[in-house]
Amino acid sequence: MQFSERYGKVLHIADACGGAVTMPVLYAAMPEMNAGNVRRLVSKLVRMRALVPVLLRGAGYTSHAYLTVQPEVEGHGPGLVRFIKDEAVRATARNTGKVSGCIFPTARFVHGQIAAEVACGYGVEAFELEPELWATRGDDVEVADGHAWPEADRCLAVEVERMVGQSPHRWMRKKGRPGLAHRILPTLFKRRRDWRTEYLVVAPASLAKTVPDAATILSEGVRKLAGRELALPLENAGFWYLAIDNLLSEPRWCPLIEDGQPWRSLDGIAARQKRAVDVTHRADASW
Repeated sequence: MQFSERYGKVLHIADACGGAVTMPVLYAAMPEMNAGNVRRLVSKLVRMRALVPVLLRGAGYTSHAYLTVQPEVEGHGPGLVRFIKDEAVRATARNTGKVSGCIFPTARFVHGQIAAEVACGYGVEAFELEPELWATRGDDVEVADGHAWPEADRCLAVEVERMVGQSPHRWMRKKGRPGLAHRILPTLFKRRRDWRTEYLVVAPASLAKTVPDAATILSEGVRKLAGRELALPLENAGFWYLAIDNLLSEPRWCPLIEDGQPWRSLDGIAARQKRAVDVTHRADASW
């Protein structure tokens, strides 16, 4: 991929994230580049006034987000306008590439960055982030937090569940509506003509002392719902579970049938990055 294409990819991701992106998302999206090269790429976009860095404070962040100055897609607002309300500060940012002060990330911002990091990290073939999914599905349809295609015939529906002060009961019912377990259910019984969908749930490994294994609780809920179905499930039916406090780790397979094996293996983000870097190094050595 040429640098000009990488510039476009960074801006597309930032735009799809609502006009702001953090470095972990970009590291995951470009595994073939080492962290230093990704930072240099972003620095070049800052010098080009395509992105503006802003300091994040709170919600576990002590780093920067990068705001878009112009939207990549017509109808999207630039991050500079969305996150910086003072027009004088925005004007200074456009002229100098710097923003004074900081912003305090909301829960929605943190949720979106986690979903983007996972979708980009697993989406070797392609990925879609939540705003893109809403744009194509409409407001009356429940959408995932992201889609990732590790292979062309395999789609991961990414669902981020931060579970802050929440009970696992919300996985069965959420505000009177079917919860996450109900959304996982259809993927266990049918596949699309061109690809198979699996859920990748990103949530805490444990919720409290009384719930030390959250993945097992969700698995039991899904199995309970599946037991009411008359149809036979797909072979190797199940879903994946990724610990939210270690997004680079290997995901855990949660089979519908006890001891069931996954349809295909699924490497974590760190393993994908290592493999991509190894391939790049071998290609460089061959010249």
